[in-house]
Amino acid sequence: GYLHLLERKKKEWIKTYYAIVPLLNDRHGTGHGDFANIMQASDSLEDMLAGKLTDKMDLNGAEVKWVTGTVFSLKTAPEVSKSRTIKISADTLDEVRAWMSSFELVPGVVVSWVDSKGAVLSPEPDGEA
Repeated sequence: GYLHLLERKKKEWIKTYYAIVPLLNDRHGTGHGDFANIMQASDSLEDMLAGKLTDKMDLNGAEVKWVTGTVFSLKTAPEVSKSRTIKISADTLDEVRAWMSSFELVPGVVVSWVDSKGAVLSPEPDGEA
């Protein structure tokens, strides 16, 4: 779904379409290999479906952390690729909860519902932070 990526150089939020996609890493073209869960990004759903990606990140060993309000961060693991951290914002807290709950279902991803000041975002909609 749509989220907003913080473009650090311009200090502005860029509307981006994201999807968590399980992919087979088949380096030899044999139909066998390792599965990886990839966070793919594109400008729109239509571009995503057409394979026009603007970014992709391997989620193995990634850390997702609630920052504040509707903002959360995604840090990739250096063992998988060059480690980097991005900040993403949803439109509502319920969307943040839905994304963070989805990340919890991805093997190897660590999710933190606690911000740097110790406030906890409840996974349940009635527990507003």
